[in-house]
Amino acid sequence: MRNSVLMMLVLTGCESIGCWAADGDVTAGACECPSGDVSAEALVAVNAARVDAGLSPVVRVPELDAAAAGHIAYLLANSPDVAGVSSHGQSASNSGFTGETHFDRAIAAGWSGERLYEDISRSGVPEQAVFGWLRTVYHRVPILTPEVDGMGYAQTCSDGVRFDVALFAESGAATSPDITVWPADGDTFVPGRWDGLERPDPVPDLADDHGYPLSVQFRRDAGGDVQGFRVFDEEGAEVATRFIDPSTDPAESLDDEVFAVPLEPLEPESTYRIEVTGNVRGAPFTREWTIGTRSNAETPQ
Repeated sequence: MRNSVLMMLVLTGCESIGCWAADGDVTAGACECPSGDVSAEALVAVNAARVDAGLSPVVRVPELDAAAAGHIAYLLANSPDVAGVSSHGQSASNSGFTGETHFDRAIAAGWSGERLYEDISRSGVPEQAVFGWLRTVYHRVPILTPEVDGMGYAQTCSDGVRFDVALFAESGAATSPDITVWPADGDTFVPGRWDGLERPDPVPDLADDHGYPLSVQFRRDAGGDVQGFRVFDEEGAEVATRFIDPSTDPAESLDDEVFAVPLEPLEPESTYRIEVTGNVRGAPFTREWTIGTRSNAETPQ
């Protein structure tokens, strides 16, 4: 079960994700390094997803920006690409130490709170990083957690070194629906495929290259659970998926989140219907919605 100090392990493969923009333009390879206020750009990308999902937008928290920037400096000083070394942790014996965990680092930067989540990627570009996190299982969770209402972000970007660190916090002030689904109803720009490169691996027994993960997230106080999670193609045939909930999650990281990962990539330029049944606040619910996939040319790989 997830506790109040949740660590999300580093998202792998981000450097191979093409550059994506909200208007649909895609270029091959890594995005060019950005200039300007990158924390503001990350906030815009996160809020675009949250608003699309029916959630309240988050606000920028300067203390979390500072904590993320401190961790970026630590990563640059200590070459974290050693096998078996997590990019989330710090050692007090190393240069640039600001706290062993992301929670410690945020407290040291002046933040106060009880729940904090961290995502790390290797894109170095705010919008690309958020796009990559949303395209996964575990890294999506903080972005669309209903109770999250604040964030911080920092990055480093050069030809040789790219890192993004995002922190997502709860203050207890967020208002949100009991049930949040992703992709959102009517979204017609959904990537059909996901390379599966995430640590920990939510489907460790399957080869890479799956369909885009579909998810349902509940408010923590809603007592939600999912009994059925079905996906249908345009012909009405059911799509084979891997159902991942707190009882089947191999990483034991999920709590109020449920995922269905298509076993094969979804067809491009196609419509899919999703049907979820379960219980929330002690009453049964059914949620149906449709999504559309992009063309292959519009999908970063």
